[in-house]
Amino acid sequence: MQEQLITFETAKLAKEKGFDSKYTEDYDTLGFVQQRGILESHNLERISAPTQSLLQKWLREEHKLHIVIIPTVTGHFTYKMLDIQLNPEKFIERPPYKDVASEDFTTYEKALEAGLQEALKMIK
Repeated sequence: MQEQLITFETAKLAKEKGFDSKYTEDYDTLGFVQQRGILESHNLERISAPTQSLLQKWLREEHKLHIVIIPTVTGHFTYKMLDIQLNPEKFIERPPYKDVASEDFTTYEKALEAGLQEALKMIK
């Protein structure tokens, strides 16, 4: 089993919001994962491509944004955003969840990716 890297689009958004880590692979400007040496030798823009779990941890620790992945009755997944800075009492919530994403995703990782993008968009 291998950790899931975030998508190129999420990596670009994370970079805009200040995420940077030396513990990542890198995307080139065309959206392909490349090794650092190749990117540096061609002077391509480097975009950090962390795993979903590393970006999720950064969002929790640096911005107090929590993404909760929720299984749905259809056998799919959705997510809920918890911003404990704005509303600390929302930090403890039990099912049934309110204000979940309106879309169902076929995998846990797709739901998490959508949640990561939403969380990044919340950062000013």
